[in-house]
Amino acid sequence: MNNWILNKKDLPAFLTDLNRRSDLWTPSTENGVKAFSPYRDGEIPECGPSTRLSLRSFFLPRCEVMYRSSPDPDGLQAQAVLSETRPVVFGVKSCDARAIRLNSRVFLDSNANHQDPYFGERVENTILVGWGCDRPGNTCFCHAVGGGPFGEEGLDALVVNLGENLLMKELTARAHPLFQSDLLKTASEDNLAAAEGVVKASRNFLSGIFNPNDFKIHAISNRDMDTLFDLSVWEETAQRCL
Repeated sequence: MNNWILNKKDLPAFLTDLNRRSDLWTPSTENGVKAFSPYRDGEIPECGPSTRLSLRSFFLPRCEVMYRSSPDPDGLQAQAVLSETRPVVFGVKSCDARAIRLNSRVFLDSNANHQDPYFGERVENTILVGWGCDRPGNTCFCHAVGGGPFGEEGLDALVVNLGENLLMKELTARAHPLFQSDLLKTASEDNLAAAEGVVKASRNFLSGIFNPNDFKIHAISNRDMDTLFDLSVWEETAQRCL
């Protein structure tokens, strides 16, 4: 797979061109809530901290048309309505992309009696371009559960922020058409070395604030478990969710 370099000042022009060739979504803030939304030409996407609404809301929307019915001599005939769009989501966090892959194990389990065709259609048709976490948050722990700030699982491409430039890595063949742009240059060995340095620094930062080996799991009795359900923290958490 190819690796490309894009000057950061050219990112809006690159995304504007990509938006004309695809259904492009990027992270942006509206009404105080950061989420993925259709890209507006010329904008600089907010690819820093994670979105308030995760990528899951893109694949599992709150509302969607699932069936349409039409009259028939024998009664109403219902037909499933599957999405025909081919979206590109830019600025995805590695943890979000990996979460969708884990969701697929539930919704698209080949051994299950039923699979979710709506979720499956979106996974099949959506191209995910990740944005690596060169500055993870103090509460991040992706490395403790098998992921990483620059994890590639579930992604079709990954962007590494090098400061003045962006390194764009192709991870799947279906991502290749995205990078047909005169604004891109082939990445050099120095670019790749710089990217490796960014990745290593990010991993070292995470390992310094959270080490899963420092925690031990203690067995508790069923009676103790029952008392946990009565803690007020659950009601407070539920209110935030609602």
